[in-house]
Amino acid sequence: MPRDTELPRMRIVLIGGTGFVGRHIAHAAIAAGHDVVFANRGETDAAVFAAYEHVRIDRYGDVSPLENVRAEIAIDTSGYTPDAVLATARALEKSVRTYVFMSSVDAYAFDGGIIDESSPTKTLPDGAQTAKPDAELYGAHKARCERMLVDVLGERRLLAIRAGFMIGPYDTTGRFTYWPVRIAAGGEVLAPPRSMPIQLIDARDVAEWIVGAIARDEYGTFNLVGTRDEMTFGDVADACVAVSRSDATLTHVSDDFLVTHDVGPWMEMPLWVPDEIEVRGFLRASNGRACRHGLNIRPLSDSVRDILNEFAARSDKTLPTGPTFERERTLLQAWAAYSK
Repeated sequence: MPRDTELPRMRIVLIGGTGFVGRHIAHAAIAAGHDVVFANRGETDAAVFAAYEHVRIDRYGDVSPLENVRAEIAIDTSGYTPDAVLATARALEKSVRTYVFMSSVDAYAFDGGIIDESSPTKTLPDGAQTAKPDAELYGAHKARCERMLVDVLGERRLLAIRAGFMIGPYDTTGRFTYWPVRIAAGGEVLAPPRSMPIQLIDARDVAEWIVGAIARDEYGTFNLVGTRDEMTFGDVADACVAVSRSDATLTHVSDDFLVTHDVGPWMEMPLWVPDEIEVRGFLRASNGRACRHGLNIRPLSDSVRDILNEFAARSDKTLPTGPTFERERTLLQAWAAYSK
């Protein structure tokens, strides 16, 4: 992100991992001329930012070192539980002007309509724990964190980022990276329906928007997601084929087939989720407010190209997602019989 010399230089404390979105936020902030202090355990890609100031904290233990950090902006990329976020907010409340919290569109209590920032959010069940990360409580925890931050800091000091499905270089989940890599390898590729709607945003676009927003003193809630109803899985497949110049043949199977054969969503069949309104509904969030406040979304082909380049440079080329070779062959054979 090119530096605008008219923007004020700020001191930012970046809380959490530097493996994916945190890494891109750090690069965007440094490129904009800001001072960045890293507050984390120092276990994820620490060497990338070794030349910068670091504060060691444990989100589920001791965060008291944050009390001595004097920063105007806090960007929290690893706030998953209300207890951890509350401790962090209290440690920083006397110093920071703006607290940027990476939330999620999963914080919404989906009611079947189009999701925007005014849509209702989830609430925690009575007696639910607030101390440990829990996949079943992920969205409700994020929503509680947002409300708690308002209580501690006030509305005008909180910038809540309800992020959607993020892609880009250094994605540790592999949920999108699988597709450029697998398609580039060629051959017959098992894939979900071409018509399946998908909503993606490059983590670098999220990072650059956040850095611009803090310079503009933005506050409130913003959905940082791809443009609603603009993309299908077919667009993803086509971009991967075009960028990699692959000779791959994609075999798009039906939702019913994937469900019948117990194919796991998200991870075993990356990006795929069953065709259920309460699941796919979360791929229809509106980014209109963020776009009116400067959000730019890069072409999908640019993301695919950069993901392939970054993956090629990795020493470890294993991915935690996608079917094994044997499982893919078995499913393709089953589809050939199923679709007759």
